[in-house]
Amino acid sequence: MQNKVIVIYDEIAVGGLVKHIVEDLGFDCQVFNEPMYACKEIIKQKPFLVVSDLSMPKMSGLELLKRCKPESPDTEFLLMTGFGTIESAVECINIGALNYIQKPLNLDLLRHLINQTSEKASLKNENRELHQRLKDQSGINGIIGSSLQISNVCDRIKKVAKSDANVLVTGESGTGKELVARAIHDLSDRYKSSFVGVDCVALPESLFESQLFGYEKGAFTGAEKEHKGLLEVAENGTFFMDEVTELDYSLQAKLLRVLQERQFRRVGGEDLIDAKVRIVSATRRDPEQAVKDNIFREDLFYRLNVIPVHLPALRERSEDIPLLIDHFQKAEAEKTGVIAEIDEDAMDCLLNYQWPGNIRELRNIIIRLSVLCKDNIIRTQDLPASIGGSKRAADFDLSWAINLPFKEAKDLMLEKFEKRYIHEHLKISNGNITQAALESGLNRKTFHRLINKYDLSVYR
Repeated sequence: MQNKVIVIYDEIAVGGLVKHIVEDLGFDCQVFNEPMYACKEIIKQKPFLVVSDLSMPKMSGLELLKRCKPESPDTEFLLMTGFGTIESAVECINIGALNYIQKPLNLDLLRHLINQTSEKASLKNENRELHQRLKDQSGINGIIGSSLQISNVCDRIKKVAKSDANVLVTGESGTGKELVARAIHDLSDRYKSSFVGVDCVALPESLFESQLFGYEKGAFTGAEKEHKGLLEVAENGTFFMDEVTELDYSLQAKLLRVLQERQFRRVGGEDLIDAKVRIVSATRRDPEQAVKDNIFREDLFYRLNVIPVHLPALRERSEDIPLLIDHFQKAEAEKTGVIAEIDEDAMDCLLNYQWPGNIRELRNIIIRLSVLCKDNIIRTQDLPASIGGSKRAADFDLSWAINLPFKEAKDLMLEKFEKRYIHEHLKISNGNITQAALESGLNRKTFHRLINKYDLSVYR
């Protein structure tokens, strides 16, 4: 129960004081002076927080924790302890308690810890719901996304896979072009044969023919035995050429001949070998512009571009970012066993960032944040300055608004300001709405309306 706090204290006056503080912060509270009965209610109701005395007759706070925590793992335990029982309180923390407060109670600290625990519980709940919603919303063969753009790409992949026609995949660096090529292969009738890829940027002219076509024994110095080229290795499978527009212009003619004749010879050989492969190529350039710039042969372009597949940049499908983050976090959790929570402001920054490095950049950032964040919560201060870690950069970055009409951009900016302004005042006042309204200069009714408008329920 996300809004429920259970207090256990054998002194009625102290229990009543804590109840008053909890309810003043906007949470439901139930007080028990019998820990045995309280234990049953904790397991039954599963409140987000239990505030308990450590030293109690019949059952100590330590025993209460041991009994309840396994049955209600999301419930946090905040213990109140005297000077002589701090060692026991530390022992409780070691087995799962959230924190402890020394007596006499520091009421401001108690308010802060209750609000902090509520915020953490809300984050856990939101992330759990998000993971559940995203569970089945992924594309095909590792292509993650539910946006219209990525759905269209997936539909085209399914259609293309049934054909043997050459495919040219275009898109910015980091958008997942090789992933598309592999998906085409995996969904085709060639899936039982090899998928062989080559990076044309990394293939020097001197090695192009020997690597692509193979060579016979004695074809050149050092050729001590025959060697199959990549086209032979990919026989009956798929041959993928990444960054094909970067291939040396003189080598493009040799590749074109293979595509035209569907045959080739090994270096130093005489026998013709059939090229029994499906050709999928990719480029981060605009291939038509590359033709105009005379760096890509027009006849080769037409041979490769029988079926075009274009991958949108990540900034063009920002609704897929939560899906991708979820995917990368789960992959990282297989190694660490932990999935970091992402607070609302940090997620806003991630959604509004332009991602020039696309999915590759997003993946690297999420892995970094998951490893380095504190308390397994990713906050805005954890983000790189370019994404929003620097408040100044975040406040004045208007790149998201440039393509919007002035009025729409202004309204969105106003909403961002109002939400952040109310959020910050609530944090400063530890959720005390009266105090926050007074400090902001707004009347309590207006302040309450803004809380409801932006659903800042963490502080109710």
